[in-house]
Amino acid sequence: MVKKGRIIAFFLIVAILAGLISTTVFGVAKEIKLGLDLQGGFEILYQVEPANEGDTINNDVLRATVSALYQRVNVLGVSEPNIRIEGDDRIRVQLAGVADQQTARELLATEASLTIRDVYDEVLVDGSDLRQNGAGASFHPDTNDPIVTLTLNDARQMEQISRDMLARDPAENLLVMWLDFEEGVDSYAEEAMKQDPKYLSAATVVDVIPGNTATITGSFTVEETQFLAEVLNAGSLPVKLEEMYSNSVGASLGNKRCKKQFMLALSGLL
Repeated sequence: MVKKGRIIAFFLIVAILAGLISTTVFGVAKEIKLGLDLQGGFEILYQVEPANEGDTINNDVLRATVSALYQRVNVLGVSEPNIRIEGDDRIRVQLAGVADQQTARELLATEASLTIRDVYDEVLVDGSDLRQNGAGASFHPDTNDPIVTLTLNDARQMEQISRDMLARDPAENLLVMWLDFEEGVDSYAEEAMKQDPKYLSAATVVDVIPGNTATITGSFTVEETQFLAEVLNAGSLPVKLEEMYSNSVGASLGNKRCKKQFMLALSGLL
């Protein structure tokens, strides 16, 4: 009976210790950072090139680009992105736990330079005229179609532009919305002939616009208007980014490493 009691006592002690160890280990495991190699995700190495002819790439420009990229990554909800400068003209971006890598790529690399132009490609409004966080995804009040609304800094700007448009010939009365218009390459006249033009929309002004809000309409999905609004609010990049290298890391590799970290933590407590 004494021997049997000792065996029961031994197993009770083991059970209590196992409970204490598991609680402690899970606490330690929670503190382990789940980076790119643990959560899975991807990394991209970019070549940084001047946005305009005559511009130069220096450390200030690189730091400004890194700052802009961090702002864009916030849109993706990545908790601990790693964005760093490498050499004189390269930036490496590592994003852990990102499910939609294609959307992340588009968000990172697009210059997001918004312009509203006339049919002769003259700039009427550019990104600097947009109020901070002034882009929003919404729905057209009449058709309920997804749209993007833009709030400008100066309420008089759209009013004057709309008056000028109404005074023009009907064929010239268009506000053409562009994202990343390339000077000397893009043109409304050429894109208007295509089934899928590069510009976002071309709206006819039917009345004076009294406020400081403009609207981008088109064949958009809700997801596309949300993405566009987020990109515009994140701001334009001061450079062009050319992808040199990319690498995806699967979560399966991360799971193996996480198990190894768990076993190391467990062995340290025993």
